[in-house]
Amino acid sequence: MHTAPAPRPFLPPWLRWHDWLTAIGHWLNGSRWEGGYAVMLLAFVLIYQLASPIVLGDTDMWYHLNGGRYFWEHGEVPTSPFFSFNEPERTWVNYYWGFQAVVFKVHEVTGYQGLVILRALLVVAGLAMIWRVIAGFRQPETAGLALLVLLALYVVLVDGRAHQLRPHLVSYFFIPFFIYMLEHRPRLVWSLPPAMAIWVNLHGVEWVVGALVGGAYLLELILDRRRGIARPYRDWRFAAGIVACLPALLLNPHGPAVLTAPFVHPADLTQYVNEMQPLSWQALSTFVTQSGQVGAQSAFVLLLVFSLYAAVTSLVARRPRLSHLLLLAGGLLLLTRGTRFIWEWALLALPLLGAQAAAFRQRAQEGHAISPGRALGLALLLVPFMTLGRQIEPSKPYPFDADGLPVATAAFLRSNAGQGNLLMSPSLGGYTQWVLSPKIRIFSDMELPPFDDWDMFRIYAANRSAEAFRRLLGEHPVDFILVELRSRPMAAFVKDSGEFAPVFFDDAAVLYAHRQRQATLVAQHELKSLNPFNLKDDKNHAGEKTPLADRLSELERIEGLSGGGNRVLHALTRLLVDAKRYPDAEKWADRFVDTQPRDPNSHLLKGVILENTDRCPEAIAHFERAFPVAGEDLRPALHQHLGSCRYLMKDFSAAYAHFNAGVNIYLRDEASETLYQYAFSAVIAGDPARARMLLRAILYQTPEKEEGLLKRARGLLDEVDTDPSLAKSIVGSLFQ
Repeated sequence: MHTAPAPRPFLPPWLRWHDWLTAIGHWLNGSRWEGGYAVMLLAFVLIYQLASPIVLGDTDMWYHLNGGRYFWEHGEVPTSPFFSFNEPERTWVNYYWGFQAVVFKVHEVTGYQGLVILRALLVVAGLAMIWRVIAGFRQPETAGLALLVLLALYVVLVDGRAHQLRPHLVSYFFIPFFIYMLEHRPRLVWSLPPAMAIWVNLHGVEWVVGALVGGAYLLELILDRRRGIARPYRDWRFAAGIVACLPALLLNPHGPAVLTAPFVHPADLTQYVNEMQPLSWQALSTFVTQSGQVGAQSAFVLLLVFSLYAAVTSLVARRPRLSHLLLLAGGLLLLTRGTRFIWEWALLALPLLGAQAAAFRQRAQEGHAISPGRALGLALLLVPFMTLGRQIEPSKPYPFDADGLPVATAAFLRSNAGQGNLLMSPSLGGYTQWVLSPKIRIFSDMELPPFDDWDMFRIYAANRSAEAFRRLLGEHPVDFILVELRSRPMAAFVKDSGEFAPVFFDDAAVLYAHRQRQATLVAQHELKSLNPFNLKDDKNHAGEKTPLADRLSELERIEGLSGGGNRVLHALTRLLVDAKRYPDAEKWADRFVDTQPRDPNSHLLKGVILENTDRCPEAIAHFERAFPVAGEDLRPALHQHLGSCRYLMKDFSAAYAHFNAGVNIYLRDEASETLYQYAFSAVIAGDPARARMLLRAILYQTPEKEEGLLKRARGLLDEVDTDPSLAKSIVGSLFQ
């Protein structure tokens, strides 16, 4: 019996989709691409870091810069709060003096761009060392995808603290460096003592973690010897290299005193420092993903679950590594000390997680299809690209985004004040001391120590209690008070004292000066017409009503001193728009757009001016430019203005679509004229039911004095009620 020959495929080989999928599956099931993924991911992190400006997370980086400046100017390690008027002679162990010296020199030579590069190098170096630890566990039969998924999760986790240039980034390199040498390169154990000497001078408080790593492997070596287990290159030289880290630890300006540094901290620290608060059960059990993004908290949860699984698996299989379990236990103990130790825990769990990931074996695939589990793993490899990529904002100022910092106020003080004491919240203390020291001293920053619970209680109490505020002023001569815009209670205390006058403000805070001690400054710059906390208010800070001309004059004076802050430009433009002085408003709107392109209000106000001066095509361009940077609360107003402009341009279909997106007669008090334009557009768009509801709403909510609008609404409603199709043709004919 003869079999018929198989039919020849209709498509040539290079067009057969099944062959392509088979080839792709074969390639992905292999291992040749995996090293390329790791390199590509680390390169992406480097680009992402280099593209991200220095931003405000906390102001610790700036007190490090100030400490570094002190070191280079005085030739000695700063061991007292020289920038404070609150017991400036107290001393403490400055365990990150080396980091301060480095970051100051980098900033001095290269500015903020150099700090961006330094941060990027530290982050990528730490991640590269993490990958070296993970990849070091790989065996010929290991499923490399599991190792790459682990790296991807660590990238997301480390990114959670990678935006701040602080000493912890140094430790995020040295912890995996120590683990890598002890786990995978025992012959190079001699490199650990020099590394410890460097580490202790850059971030000495983390010596405990280094000691835990070395101690875990040393104890494992001792027990292995007793049980007759021999591991390559783990002998007396291995033990000597670990032990030699102890004298290396003492090679710092403080000597043995650095040993107590990790244990000297205020007793109530966890009550007012967020990152030191205990880890909640919610944080331990919550995993959230959105549009392919996974945050650092969710990455931590995945790693925690996997680490517990790895520990149980190793114990059940009777192949536990003592060093791995000790490091995991030490990391779990650190977790109880506060949320900031999530990252130390993750690094200490690294060898256990890496060994478990390497235990997953490469299985032979049926054909060349991609299994569901492998497909999930491949999807997880996209997570860091999705998560980090969404955080890149090209519109941010680069290399330094000053949003949230009292930059203009600090510049004003530096230019217009001599010496004095500045009372302010410690949360901004790092930045202000960097800009104003040594001429102007602050109460405290967030360095704990040298500051303690009593210092923190007094300054926080002064922000919420009139009596505490009065007592603190009685303890120290205060020349200036900087009140953050969010701290309204303290503003009331300052006002009620009668001793201070507002002299300046910016986008973050309001500055007050003592009327007697800073009499010249107050005479020249006191704000007599404005309420600096509400610039649209027609009353000044004392509650007295003031003319618009006087408020505009003071705003223009502040704008000249600050160089175009967000609040002052918004207020100047808005006040003139509200007064319908569009030619005057446009001048400030143009400056607002030029200097604050990320503020959607700049484009909104410019668009309103153009809309009200019969330039709707230009107005539409500005309204549309506002959308990418606008929050959800502003989008309805933008849609309404776009709808109005499209209505005036007789593009009723587009107007109807925008009004649909921006008008809600049930939840917001919408303008009756806007509702009429919406109703008119709805008729043209063939939605008489919507038009009828809107017209009835106009007739219900509009005052009788608006006779013209009411007449138009009644007429259109009559047409709609009589014959909706006829109404559409009549309305359309009006615009032929």
